[in-house]
Amino acid sequence: MKKQNLITLVIAIIAVAAIVFIVSQQNSGAPQTSSQPANPAPTGTISTANPSSSGTPASAPAPAGYLTYVGPSFSFNYPSSWKSVRAVPLAMDNYNGAYTDAGNVPANGINFYVATTTIYGGSVSASAIPSIIQIELTGMTGLATSTAVIDGLTCTEARATAGTARNISYYCLRGQELWKIYFFYRASDSEGSANLAAYNALLASFKFLPQ
Repeated sequence: MKKQNLITLVIAIIAVAAIVFIVSQQNSGAPQTSSQPANPAPTGTISTANPSSSGTPASAPAPAGYLTYVGPSFSFNYPSSWKSVRAVPLAMDNYNGAYTDAGNVPANGINFYVATTTIYGGSVSASAIPSIIQIELTGMTGLATSTAVIDGLTCTEARATAGTARNISYYCLRGQELWKIYFFYRASDSEGSANLAAYNALLASFKFLPQ
């Protein structure tokens, strides 16, 4: 009787061991749980042609020979030959800032600026823009204004002559904040037409970024 009980006990132990072995084999291929998601969201920063700036690039990719400037308030594509000579307000030229005669540019040169202003008070109304243009372009000749659209905003275009250079400026009211885009070039130069075409391409890519 004792011998039979011993045999029964051994058989039970073997059965239990077999069950444990089978279960362990089935679980060995089960996925392991983790606190990390299976496909974590990518992280990083936007890479731009101007590493000192941040924001969202202009919507249109820069064509060959152009770079993309991205600032906190706006972005645009510009010729790689143009260099930034001042960050705030943004100023660019294509002669490394070497020409200092105010109101003029050297042969085949350009000056480009983007700025906003609060000197006329905390806000600006559309009715004040003509007076502002008259004040800011005082001393230039042949002033003529028209309407233009930049990134969906209706702006005032102002054309005038300053010394040997022509000025094409845009005054854009965004809310109650006045943005000004200035461009000086010499139309009679051999590169005059190309410089004007580059400016027009820049304007076509210009984007005001969400504030």
